[in-house]
Amino acid sequence: MLPLVIFFIWLQLCSGFISSDDAAAASSSEPSTSTPPSTMPPFPTLPTSAPVHSSITYKVAAQRVSNQPILSKDMGSFWDFNYNAALFQKDDEIGLFVRVQNLKDENVPLNGPGPSYLAISKLIFKNGQVCATPTINETMTPLGLSEAGGTEDPRITFNNGLYYLFYTAYDGINKAVLSSAITANPFEPNSWIRLSEDLPLRNWSKSGAALFASKENGLTKDYLFWGDSSYSDGIQIAIGEPGKWGWKDYNTYLLKKRNETKFFDSVLVESGPSPLKLNTGDYLFIYNSARAGYYTRPDWNLQYNIGYAILAETDPTQVLDRSKRPLMSPELDWEIGDSDKYLKPNVVFLEGLIPDPDGCKYANVSGLLGDQYVDNAECFFGVYGAADSNLGAVRIIVSTETPPTNPPPPTTTTLPTTTKTASITTTASTTTTSAQTSSSPVPPVTIPTVPIAKTTTTKETPVPTSTVSEASVSITSPTPPPTTTTTTSDANTKVLNRLLFVHAIWRNGDRTPLDTFPNDPSTNDWDGLEMGELTELGMRQQFELGQRFREQYVTRSDKMMFLNSTFRSNEIYIRSSGK
Repeated sequence: MLPLVIFFIWLQLCSGFISSDDAAAASSSEPSTSTPPSTMPPFPTLPTSAPVHSSITYKVAAQRVSNQPILSKDMGSFWDFNYNAALFQKDDEIGLFVRVQNLKDENVPLNGPGPSYLAISKLIFKNGQVCATPTINETMTPLGLSEAGGTEDPRITFNNGLYYLFYTAYDGINKAVLSSAITANPFEPNSWIRLSEDLPLRNWSKSGAALFASKENGLTKDYLFWGDSSYSDGIQIAIGEPGKWGWKDYNTYLLKKRNETKFFDSVLVESGPSPLKLNTGDYLFIYNSARAGYYTRPDWNLQYNIGYAILAETDPTQVLDRSKRPLMSPELDWEIGDSDKYLKPNVVFLEGLIPDPDGCKYANVSGLLGDQYVDNAECFFGVYGAADSNLGAVRIIVSTETPPTNPPPPTTTTLPTTTKTASITTTASTTTTSAQTSSSPVPPVTIPTVPIAKTTTTKETPVPTSTVSEASVSITSPTPPPTTTTTTSDANTKVLNRLLFVHAIWRNGDRTPLDTFPNDPSTNDWDGLEMGELTELGMRQQFELGQRFREQYVTRSDKMMFLNSTFRSNEIYIRSSGK
């Protein structure tokens, strides 16, 4: 019954679909090979809002968990390349959704790796160290021609009992599309129900990090920070309405690449994982970046690094702090990847971040930030792709020198803006960063935290650290969603199978005509699905579906509308007749 509930949540979201207004887009740590069209429709600019400033000085540092990968082919995984993973927490477990690939021909290294897939792994924490279960030959099945070239670079956000997946669908020819899906069980790779193409008017889109409005964060809009600067000027902003699915696209940027070549993000900036809320109320946003000048192959001279930004509590489209130096750069052999064993040399690329289950117990806060930052330190656990081949683990430490005042309980009202001066502290100097103009306040991404069984040791083992040191912040983590056990009736199973079939046809690239759906009432039995059953399963909204569904069917004239072959805009309606 639970999958049916998820489907109807999907149905409700899609029925409130907002038309997207969008423009150009971007690439990833391993850009797809084709170039997107250069012409884009005009998009509005985000309305100017009052600048938000902050007097808080943040320091942020990165500390590798280990000198070795936590996931690789050499460690037993089925796949040749295991990298760029999303992190999620459910019940008492922490999982990964990992981008995986194999070579088409094992005898020809790097000569045409096959499509990317998304596979599951689980993490085990013990005494400050982390290991991951090997990936197996079970993945989220690509759906239709739009995903024929692969499903890439996942990011997962937990919101209101469901997990939202943002990933890049690549057709293998000339189009990358930022797409999304939902599930209540992220450990099952084929439980994801596709929602939509997120930015349908874009010729090219990818790399989406969502920040949803919630009662806890007091934000009134949903935010999507997406893309990279390969085909536009930087990471862009789209805004959604809570409870409805769809994004209003703007020609407005959260972050642009820096023009001076001395900076680590002078060639490219790209979204990392969803922003996480700090104890100060602001948000920590990790982003990926690249600079030129690292000639490791004839066709490759880039180095990918990890940076951070601090986003304003009341308006996360405004940047208060931004790293002047990389939080992390390729340093270890398997991060530099200067051999045919690796897909892309000189890459560290982070897409998964959660509050560290161990807190700051194993973080070298004093050594990295200084004694005065120990008391306010917050620690996060992240996973990063290395040389587009293996997966590593890192701790991100954030702190402030002055103890932050605990913010009042959030409300759904827009908070008044204040004026403070934001500064970034580096090991060499302190610089003032001007806030960027943005729109209405936005919700932070909520990620559930779960207790992890750990063995206490009396002595910490030193771990390697990156050459970073800059700002700090803190996170609140909600309780993971409760699990519900239900029994699905035969009638409901028929309904579910029918709806999933309709959904698969809708997403299928060959666009099978809906008129070919069988109209035999025996295959369209809606009996047994009552509103009361959905309510008992804990649905968050009441759906106007009538008292009972009975002998319904879907046809082209009746129920489904396509505006083009890539389902750029769609609505699904299902009639109901009460009895």
